[in-house]
Amino acid sequence: TFEPYDIAPSTVRVGTFELRNNEDNFYNQYDGHLYDIQLYDGMLELDNALTLYKNPGLHVDPDQQAPSPDPAAFDVTPVPFSDTSVGMAAVPATDASSVEYYFAETSGNPGGDDSGWQTSSAYLDEGLTSGLQYSYTVRMRDVKDNLGSVSPASSVTAQAVASAAVSATQSGDWSDAATWGGAVPAFEDSVTIPMGVEVVLDGDQECGSITVKGKLVADPSADCSLRSDWVMVMGANAEFEVGTHALRYPHEFTLTLKGLPSEANSSMGSKFLGAMNGGTIHLHGPERVSWTKPGATALAGTTTLTLDDPVDWVAGEQIVITSTDTNWNHAEERVIASVSGDGLTVTLTEALEYTHTGVTETHTRPTDNKSWSIELKAEVGLLSRNVKVQGDVFSEVDGFGGHIMAMGSESMAPGALYIEGAELYRLGQTGVTGRYPVHWHLLTNQAQGQHVSNSSIHHSFSRAVTIHGTDYITVEDNFCYDHIGHGIFLEDGAERFNVIRNNVVLLTRRPESGDELTPSDNEFNENQNRTPASYWITNPNNTFEDNIAAGTEGTGYWFLFPTTPLEPAGSLSYYSGDRPAEEPLGKFDRNTAHSCMNGLDINDKLNSDHSIERNGAWDHDGPFYFYDCAWFSNNLALYAGIGGRKENVIYYNNTFADNRSCLFLATYQTVEESLLIADSGHVNLLGSNVVMYEVYDGAAQMTDNHMVGW
Repeated sequence: TFEPYDIAPSTVRVGTFELRNNEDNFYNQYDGHLYDIQLYDGMLELDNALTLYKNPGLHVDPDQQAPSPDPAAFDVTPVPFSDTSVGMAAVPATDASSVEYYFAETSGNPGGDDSGWQTSSAYLDEGLTSGLQYSYTVRMRDVKDNLGSVSPASSVTAQAVASAAVSATQSGDWSDAATWGGAVPAFEDSVTIPMGVEVVLDGDQECGSITVKGKLVADPSADCSLRSDWVMVMGANAEFEVGTHALRYPHEFTLTLKGLPSEANSSMGSKFLGAMNGGTIHLHGPERVSWTKPGATALAGTTTLTLDDPVDWVAGEQIVITSTDTNWNHAEERVIASVSGDGLTVTLTEALEYTHTGVTETHTRPTDNKSWSIELKAEVGLLSRNVKVQGDVFSEVDGFGGHIMAMGSESMAPGALYIEGAELYRLGQTGVTGRYPVHWHLLTNQAQGQHVSNSSIHHSFSRAVTIHGTDYITVEDNFCYDHIGHGIFLEDGAERFNVIRNNVVLLTRRPESGDELTPSDNEFNENQNRTPASYWITNPNNTFEDNIAAGTEGTGYWFLFPTTPLEPAGSLSYYSGDRPAEEPLGKFDRNTAHSCMNGLDINDKLNSDHSIERNGAWDHDGPFYFYDCAWFSNNLALYAGIGGRKENVIYYNNTFADNRSCLFLATYQTVEESLLIADSGHVNLLGSNVVMYEVYDGAAQMTDNHMVGW
C-alpha cells in the first residue's frame, strides 16, 4: 500500500526483479503477471523511479519450470542430408522465457559432434564418416537455468540420398503415377514439367529440384504442400500458380524450400522459387486485414486488445504488437486465443509483457485555431496466412533460408512475380548477395503490374523486399517483421516509379560483422548516421505513402543517392545517362517512424562499393514537401546532413512527440506548420530527457510551428 506517498512508485526493484506501475497495478516486466505490493520500512530513494533497496520479505520467483515438452523430443528425427551430414530438429519449446537447445551425439563415432547450447531448434552435424551410424539426444533449458530432461536417443546412418531425373509425360495430378510415365517422383528426384504439360499438385509431395517449363498448379479443391530443393519457372508461358488475383486460393498451401548450398542451380543458387526467361509465379492467398492499430492502450499484463478496425483473424493465428516506446525490442509476438464477433476485440493466449499505447493526441493553436493530431499507437500485424512459402527448419542453423526472385536481363525475357495474401517465412540467406525473401532483379521497365501486397514477411535472414534495377513495382499493405540488414531495399539507385505504400517494417537488425551484404548494412552507429534502414531509398523518384517504420536499431527512412546507378544496373542501356542525385521527389507523404534510433536520415551519398559518404547532396532545387508525416518515440526524429546547402526540403504539417531529439538539421531545410510535443505523458520516453532542436552545421528554419510542453 502507498498511502504514505502522494504518488506511488513507478518502478519497484528487488535485486534484478522489476515491477512496473500502471495506474497502481504492478506487473512483472519478465512474465507480465500482476502482483500486490506491500512496503514495510523499505528505504526509498527518488530518482527517475522509486527503487526498493531493502526487501523486508517480498519474494516472487515467476518461473521455476523447465521448458515444455519435458523431456525434450525430436520434431524431425535425425535424417541423412548427404553421406557426410545429418540434420535433426527438436519440438519447439513452450516457456515463459527464451530457450536454448543442446543436441548431443552419443555414439562416439568419428566426426560426430555435440551442438553446444544454441537458440535454434535445428542442428546439422557435418564431417561425418559415410556408412557409420550416429545417435543423438536433445534437451532444453531457459534463461532462468531451468534444465529439462534428455530425450530418448535417435539413430541415423550417414549415407548418400538417392536421386533420379523424372519428367512428366502427360498432364495430370502429381500423385498419379501415369502423369510421370509409371512412378511418382521420390524424395530427392530432379523433376521437370515440360512445355505444354500441366501438373496439379495434390496432397503432400516432396522431391529434389523442379524445373517448370509447362505449368504447376496447386490443387484448387483441397489443401496441398510441396517440399523441394528449388523451383525454377522458365520459358514462355511457364507458370507456377497458387490461385489467381480473381480466384484467391481458398485452402492451405505450403512450399518448403529445403536445398543445401551444394545443390545450387547456376542462375539462382539454392533453395529458391524463381522465374526467368518468360516464366511467371502467381501466389494469391485470400485478402486479409494485414494490420491495424489498437483502439485503446494495452497495459502490460493484459491478454485483451481492442482494435481500431474489425479484423478477420481467427484463433491460433500469430500476430505482432509493435513497440510504442523508445525500445524497439518491446515488439511482442503473440497467438490469438479468440476474436469477438464484431472483430474489434482480440484475446491472446499469453499476457503482454510491455505496455503498448493506443491514444491520439490533439492540440490546437489558439492564434488561428489550427489543430494537429498524432496517433501514438502501436501496429498490430497478422503473420499467419494460408498460402505460405518458407525455408525449412534447418534454415535457422546458419541463416540459409529460401528466397524468391524474378530475374531479367537485356539478353532474355524477364520473369514475372505476383504475390498477395501470402506468408513468407524463414527466407533470405545471411551473407549471400541476391538471395532475399522477395527480389526483382534487373527487369528495368518490364515489370509493370508486378507486386507484393497484403502479405507478411517475417523472420528473414536477409532483407524483406529488394527492388534492383527495376521500375514500376508496387509494394503495398505488407507487414515486414524481423529481418537482417535493410528492409525495403532499392539497391543500385537506378530504381524509379515504384510505389511503396501502407507497409509496416520493424525489427530491422544490424548484421554481425562479416555477415553484411554491403558496407551500408552495418557501417555506422553514430548519432547522425545509423545503419541499417527499414526503408533504404537510393533514388528519390519513387512514391512513399502511408508507410510505418515501427522500430529499428538503425534508421526508419534513409535518403541517399549515387551519382550514377551502381553496377550491375548501371551497365544496362535502359539506365544509361541516369543521375539519381538529380532526380525529383516522387512522393513522401503521411509516413511514420516510431521506436527507431533515427527516424529519417537525408543528404548522404552512396559510393560505387555501396558504402556511405556522409553529407552528399540531393542536387535538385525542389522544393520537395514531405507532407503530414509523424515521428514519435525515436531517439532522433529527423537528421539531415549538410549536403549541398540547398533549401530544397520542407517538412510540412508534420507531428512530433516523445522523441529524445526532434530535429538535428545540419542543412538548410525547413520545418513548417508542424506540431512538436515534448512529452505526451504516456511513458514512451522511458525516462529520456528531450530536445526540440539541436543546432549543427546548417541554417535550418522553423516557421509557424506549434510547440507543446517545452
